[in-house]
Amino acid sequence: MHDQSPSIPSDSLPDALNSDIAAVLAYWQAKCADATPGPFPHLNDIGLMDLYKLAGNLLICDVVREDDPQPRYRWRYWGTSLTTFFGAEMSGRFIDDIYTPDAARKISSSYNWVLENKTIHYWHRHGGLAHDDKQHLQYERLICPVLGKSGEIDHLFGIITFEDRRKSQRSPIGNHSGKGYKNSIPEL
Repeated sequence: MHDQSPSIPSDSLPDALNSDIAAVLAYWQAKCADATPGPFPHLNDIGLMDLYKLAGNLLICDVVREDDPQPRYRWRYWGTSLTTFFGAEMSGRFIDDIYTPDAARKISSSYNWVLENKTIHYWHRHGGLAHDDKQHLQYERLICPVLGKSGEIDHLFGIITFEDRRKSQRSPIGNHSGKGYKNSIPEL
């Protein structure tokens, strides 16, 4: 049985997001507007090549519902920049198989919040969950709900960025169109 932890609410979106987070949010919002049926895009609507310049920081997570009422989360796609920062390739692996129990609970609880509230989850931290010695880094994460074949939120799509607090660049929300190539993500 998996830990039935309370969900961790989203931080409020800042007035200005860093440009990479803003680009992913604008892309997801455009996909929501085009979603049929909605209210969110389906997994095959998300094209990693649409955001190829950001692909190293992107993630796609599957919501795995087993006999336990608490879902587990398995990364379908984990960008190379994330692998470098966290020191592990996580594609195809479950959160609770990789992280310490406390870190896995925190991440899963924030993902649970997306499922419960049916909206995006944003958080801004210093140093992240993996590296306490990197407190000078800003760690921002945006997680967006994505529908699966069931018509439920079966996937989470997002981005994690890391920036030196002294060199942060922010963009007003909504400055990016998200236009580009289409590349469907294969089903597992």
